Amino acid sequence: MLNDMIHSLNDEERIAVVRALLLLVKIDGRVDERERESMHEIVDIYGLSENLSVLKDMMTEEEILKNLQQYMSDRPKALFVIKELLTLANIDDDFDNKEAKFVEKAAKVLNVEEEKVLAINELILDRKIWLMKEAKIMEYKF
Repeated sequence: MLNDMIHSLNDEERIAVVRALLLLVKIDGRVDERERESMHEIVDIYGLSENLSVLKDMMTEEEILKNLQQYMSDRPKALFVIKELLTLANIDDDFDNKEAKFVEKAAKVLNVEEEKVLAINELILDRKIWLMKEAKIMEYKF
């Protein structure tokens, strides 16, 4: 389902999402190893490895939010963006206040209600717990 949504996005839409994700990683002023790995994975998953120069163009938070609003404002795409942002924000088990504020701003420009953002975040956390239980039960080695 994730890849289906990504493949349905045009270049401008993918770039808008990836810029928002990369900003989220850096917004708290710390980039740990898992986040650094995630940044590279994000660029690859979104098929933008060959467009790195576009991603390196400096944009302000406001410009990134404006791009999200311009390219990702239809409901399925907006919910997808919020899910992607929340998934990344929760990856390091430290959902920072600055990250939360950025997700809040993105939700606002994308017209995603606070209740929906909270529900998506709960879904992500539940899935994370389920995956940890699966790993323990199945004795996965990491």
